[in-house]
Amino acid sequence: MSRIVPVPPAPTEPHYPDTDPEPMAETPVHILVMMDLILVLREYFRAFADVCVIGNVFWYYERGNVKARRAPDLMVIRGVDPAGERHAYKEWQHNGARPCFLLEILSEETYKEDMGEKRLLYERLGVREYFLFDPEGLGLEPPLVGYRLRNGVYKLIPAAADGSVLSKELGLRVLTEGDRLALVRPSTKGRAVREVEKERRAKERAVREAEKDRRAREELTKEVERLRALLAPPKP
Repeated sequence: MSRIVPVPPAPTEPHYPDTDPEPMAETPVHILVMMDLILVLREYFRAFADVCVIGNVFWYYERGNVKARRAPDLMVIRGVDPAGERHAYKEWQHNGARPCFLLEILSEETYKEDMGEKRLLYERLGVREYFLFDPEGLGLEPPLVGYRLRNGVYKLIPAAADGSVLSKELGLRVLTEGDRLALVRPSTKGRAVREVEKERRAKERAVREAEKDRRAREELTKEVERLRALLAPPKP
């Protein structure tokens, strides 16, 4: 006689908070650098359907452990649909995709953790590139440094003569501009991505306006021809 074996209930998923009591960023400079980079990189990767650019949201990297989280200032994650705004990023919901590029902006409250504990954690988690920026002179020298994972260990990325650091994950050079950062395509002779993108958008707008004018002229020509036909004297 067969016996019915009860199925154990599915484990209860814990609540993963989207926020904590900490402020979004410690200073106006911190906010400006972070938002500028997010907007520029979203525009840069706009044509890609699988590159997600987010920042200052919790990245949960271990399912079931609500303490296994960090909130980097900037994350670039490949293999993830960028559509929609995320209040948290749970990697198990995206086939385990982890950030390939992280950037932390140093502040009085976080610079020791950014340079120490977080660096070791991101190295252990296999984040391929980790960049640090010190816009307020808190002790990082030079103020921009980048690390790239090699054989499971972070190695310092040599800076170019102009102080820029090449990110292979972004395909861009990262360059300091005072207390801000610029992203530069290697092929644009030092022009920042934001400038190149502005030029591209301006050209696109010009093309759209020219097409709009052409259609308007066509419509006007058709209307003139229609009115002429109405006003033409009847044929005998």
